[in-house]
Amino acid sequence: MEDQSSVKLQTANAQELYNYFQVYGNTLYFKQQILILDFRPSDQFELCHLVSSINIPLEKCLDSDFTSFKESRFLTKFCHSEKQKERFKKRKRLLVFMVVCNKNCDQLLEINSSLLAAKNKGRKSLGKKNDLKALKNAIMMQSILVKDRHRDCYLLKSGMNVFQDKYPFLCAFEGRKAHTVADCGRYPSEIFEAFLYLSNCKVAKDADLLQTLGITHILNVSDNVPNYFEENYLGLKYSNIEIDDVEDAPIEDYFEKAYNIINKVLTGEDEKSEDSDKCCYKEEHYSDEFDTQTLKLDLTSKTIDLWENCEIKRTISSIDLSIEDAHKKNPNSRILVHCAMGRSRSPTIVIMYIMKRFELPFEIAFKLVLQRREKIDINPGFIEKLKQFEADGFKFSTESAFDSSDSTEAGEVTPNASLA
Repeated sequence: MEDQSSVKLQTANAQELYNYFQVYGNTLYFKQQILILDFRPSDQFELCHLVSSINIPLEKCLDSDFTSFKESRFLTKFCHSEKQKERFKKRKRLLVFMVVCNKNCDQLLEINSSLLAAKNKGRKSLGKKNDLKALKNAIMMQSILVKDRHRDCYLLKSGMNVFQDKYPFLCAFEGRKAHTVADCGRYPSEIFEAFLYLSNCKVAKDADLLQTLGITHILNVSDNVPNYFEENYLGLKYSNIEIDDVEDAPIEDYFEKAYNIINKVLTGEDEKSEDSDKCCYKEEHYSDEFDTQTLKLDLTSKTIDLWENCEIKRTISSIDLSIEDAHKKNPNSRILVHCAMGRSRSPTIVIMYIMKRFELPFEIAFKLVLQRREKIDINPGFIEKLKQFEADGFKFSTESAFDSSDSTEAGEVTPNASLA
């Protein structure tokens, strides 16, 4: 068996796991796509666990269960139903998530793997000692998966408490009726935590789901999907951008309207009206929230191949923190952006918003959204509009018109003026 110290454990936070549920958690294929292994003690597991997870309880585990792994013995000891046994047998083809503790795992992951087997770990508190043992078991399971040529295995880094607090509807609780597996994949993709969601029209017509997530605003980016609850008790605030999903549709004409709608939900500040003083855009800058000046220059020179680069990851983390900080001004407002399929029109609007707010290149904003909603397929015409938006300096059509007017007044000769 591969040495534990040579195994690099991939991690996922609560939001990433939630979004994976939305990609792989549909009613037909969830059980075949995701395998969740929970290494916490059985009493913690019974209090709360992820739907459809398999408990490999700390108090029942022996090192030999992993170092001398035998599938038949493992199934008998830890899988208590035929469904669990079948799912574990298919592990080589599944996306595997592992839960090892209730709290954030950062401190555990900082500990050298050699310490996991050290005799002096008894000096740790009982809770920490148990968490270290659970992590050790998870690492040994990871080694088994690596030996099976399985690479898609992730540790829930943020811990069970955080996931339970943010997404209780994907958890099973002691003494309560558990949510069904079929429910797990019906939620929208979460682009920014507790603020911006992206989906198809099915989500938009599910009243219970909208209430569960606390959605307050809906931006409907379609020409044929109704505002399902406009006259309903839910009190949702609707906005519409009626546009067809065809390459030559002028979606860029709606960028300014969409940006203002989403930004108002973020901060609670009034939208800029279409006839407002256009010079205000020249004043607008977000350096106090996100230092774009150096970053913009740096990111623009990078290619998307560097997505895994730590610097890029820190950039995305900075964006998340910036959104979180700005949303404190209006914390109870959440917006769902949807079209018919959630693949082209609505992702285009969300990508545009990120590009404009942080002055980020298209490729970085696109990759951020793709990371959090894998099922997007933007039509080529819209992609070109987004790239042109970047080339134009992230300016809306009204801003460009204002800048052109300024240049003419300053005595600069425009192409049309030179022909006069």
